[in-house]
Amino acid sequence: RVLFRSEYELELHLADGASPLPAQVDVLFAHATRTTTDRATVASAIDSVGGVYRGPIEDLEVGPWYVAVSADDWRLVHRIDVRR
Repeated sequence: RVLFRSEYELELHLADGASPLPAQVDVLFAHATRTTTDRATVASAIDSVGGVYRGPIEDLEVGPWYVAVSADDWRLVHRIDVRR
C-alpha cells in the first residue's frame, strides 16, 4: 500500500512474513505516459518487522503512475492513480 502522508512524504506498507525486510528500499514513480516526470527516492524502514517505510517524494502530477519498489533481490510494481 502506498500512502502520501503529506505533499512531500510517502509511506509504504509491505507485507512479506516469509523473509526479513531490508532497512531501506528504492522507490521509482514512473508516469504512465510522461517519462520526463518520473521520480526516484529511497524509503527507510520505520518498522521493518511490520514492513512500514517512509521517504521523501516530490509532488506528483495528477494521472496514472507505476510505482516500483525494489531491494537487492526483489522488485514490486503497482499502478496507482493520483487525484487531487
